[in-house]
Amino acid sequence: MYTDSSVVDYEKDYEGLAQFNSDDRTKRIFRDLTERHQIDTHNLETINIIITYGSKFAVAITNDSSAHGKDHFEILGFSLNSFEQKWSKTVEGTYIKMKEIEQSDDGQQLAICYQDDGEFFVLVLSADGGHEIDLVRVTDLLHLDKKSKPIEGFWEPMITCCFIPANPQNPKLGSSLVICVYHRFERKQYHFSYSVQEKKVIDEPTVCEIKDCTVLNFPIKSFYSAAHNNCYTFYRQGHAFTMEAQAPANCHCVPITSADLGSMYLLFDQALIVRSSSSILFFKTDPETKQWVQYH
Repeated sequence: MYTDSSVVDYEKDYEGLAQFNSDDRTKRIFRDLTERHQIDTHNLETINIIITYGSKFAVAITNDSSAHGKDHFEILGFSLNSFEQKWSKTVEGTYIKMKEIEQSDDGQQLAICYQDDGEFFVLVLSADGGHEIDLVRVTDLLHLDKKSKPIEGFWEPMITCCFIPANPQNPKLGSSLVICVYHRFERKQYHFSYSVQEKKVIDEPTVCEIKDCTVLNFPIKSFYSAAHNNCYTFYRQGHAFTMEAQAPANCHCVPITSADLGSMYLLFDQALIVRSSSSILFFKTDPETKQWVQYH
């Protein structure tokens, strides 16, 4: 992960940025719109980066692909004021996959789902110092086997989560996580709520089968929608789970497209924007049926 220094090199061309490389006048206009600072990730491969709410930190998942005999990941926190690395958290194992970084509404807590050779975890960290708040051993909690191993060529770990604000009827539990795990050979999603504050499962896990899919299916990302007070989990092969945020056992799963889904973003808690191969797909919930409908 790096950017250029704030001193702009007007003679240098930037691959993939045509507007930066045009005539001198256009080049100066575009380059002066941005401020660039170099950030050293110590030759680690960057998997994903987010900016925390409040714009205080950039947090990156990085991987040391040169490590021998083990998988070595580092989660790095950088100040957006000084552009210096403030903390790091190392995760090592046999065969690790991790990709998404979720954060609480106040941006103070981070949750990273990952798996290590078929064993599932959720790592909860503080955003300001990278201190470990909890390590949820999901495989042990659900008594799962370790057959649902990663798919080669994808960083997705087959486990997702999202933060849910505190339930007004039970505020002592604080913000919670809805955690979704997929066993790709059973073709089943296991999901449950977990209190980060009390470090315990809030409700009984729910198991749902996805019948019309292959063993290459997996969850891409989970979202919480304050507009609908639901949690949504979307799958590679076009399936969408809808779970009530305060009662995840009340859920249903439907296919919303036959296209393979990739990186996605939930806009205004209501519109889903998804990359699919070389296309961008748009979905929204129908106000009558409450189902996801592709509209572009």
